[in-house]
Amino acid sequence: MKRKILSLMLAAALTLGLAVPAMAYATPDFTDLPANNWAYAPVMRMADQGIIQGTGGGNFSPELKVSAAQFLTLVGRIVFPETKVSEGDTWYGPYVAAAQSNGLLTGTQVDVNQPEAEITRYDMAVVLRAAAKKLGKTETLAQQSQVTDFGVIPNMYTEAVLAVYGMELIKGDQAGKFNGGNTMQRNELATVIDRLVALKGSGTTTEPEQPEQPAEPETYHTVLSITCYKPEPYAINSSSGRRTIYSVPVELRYTEDGGKTSQLIAECTSYTQGTYDFVSLEADIDKALVDNENGQFYLSAETTYEGQKLVTHDRRTDGRATIFPIDVEVKSGHDWVNCDLDLVPPTGFKRNVTIEGHVHKRYSELLIDENGLPYLDDAIPNITVDLVLYRDATSENLKETDAGIIVGSAISGDDGKFCIETTVDTLDFGKRFRLEGHGEYDGQQWESTFPWRAELLNKLTTIVPNGMWLPDNSVQMEPVQ
Repeated sequence: MKRKILSLMLAAALTLGLAVPAMAYATPDFTDLPANNWAYAPVMRMADQGIIQGTGGGNFSPELKVSAAQFLTLVGRIVFPETKVSEGDTWYGPYVAAAQSNGLLTGTQVDVNQPEAEITRYDMAVVLRAAAKKLGKTETLAQQSQVTDFGVIPNMYTEAVLAVYGMELIKGDQAGKFNGGNTMQRNELATVIDRLVALKGSGTTTEPEQPEQPAEPETYHTVLSITCYKPEPYAINSSSGRRTIYSVPVELRYTEDGGKTSQLIAECTSYTQGTYDFVSLEADIDKALVDNENGQFYLSAETTYEGQKLVTHDRRTDGRATIFPIDVEVKSGHDWVNCDLDLVPPTGFKRNVTIEGHVHKRYSELLIDENGLPYLDDAIPNITVDLVLYRDATSENLKETDAGIIVGSAISGDDGKFCIETTVDTLDFGKRFRLEGHGEYDGQQWESTFPWRAELLNKLTTIVPNGMWLPDNSVQMEPVQ
């Protein structure tokens, strides 16, 4: 005879939570749960102890979704074995009431008025954590890095998820994700209940309080989703014209001196072609680093693409530095950051730049010509006009001592007009430029006036495919004192 000596007595137990007479149990056979099924052993153990039954017709229905009533009934049979189902009770009513009165539902979204609704894995974690405490078991929290989707878990559930991971009551999927918004199937539930029974019988009970130990350093968990691009030369300051580069080595680093020296926090590989998992990097960062106002977190990447070396470029600030700062994201508390890294040649791209303008005296009078158009008198000829780059300048107004780089020059004509045609490294677009004039006029040395001499050509932030043309630039001059 097969192991169905209780089949007649269990005939009424067609749902998961029906009460079973208190006596010795024998494991039933389930036609829809073969012996090679991954959940066969825990299901058989729980069925043998009368904690879980089939769904009727010799079936276990392993893929059937689990309700709150079913889950709380099984937990109740382990944690509150004295609970009885009396005549007139629903098969789950006393167990739901016991869970509620003993605080197992505190912090969950379970509606005791609708217990037959499905229960999420988040709420199951809260109940299991409370159940373990009722059993007097020592709680061990897992590391956040063990839960690969920890960054999306609501705050109200984070400790419960770490607790059930730490006590090995619930484990994540093959990728380590908890998937807390999902609902368990009956085969998964049997495995969890089997672990709770094992925990109850283990010797890991709560121990007397020990003298307080020095606290471990607090850490901040961050999850970065990293995609790398190579922009076309004309699109270096925009999101258009960018090609995705896959599987780029990326480092998360920390510095206190602008990158001259740095500390490696974590490393990863950027988004890989053909996958849908955008989670590239996870790191537990010491809060002391996060709270340090002098520190900076940044991403650094370097690769070879189509035979050309490429390095990180910070498109957001149009900076030459080969780092991508993420201070704002980390220090403002974001634990999920989408990072798009632009990779460009170390020397950037060269773009043609044409700057036209006119040179005149500082106190020139604005006149109106015969066509009604305004013009300035006192144009100054034969003045050298330099386009000067102040790459490392940080102040709003440049100082006389700041060292600049002349990247283009022209000489004004008899009408004071000039035209500078040059090339500029796109990595310098957005840096500080200005037009500076100097030369001899009317027997005296003249130069650009202050404060106009410190004006910045912020127009050098827009790139067009065929170069750049900046007309109507005024260079005002006065004699050198």
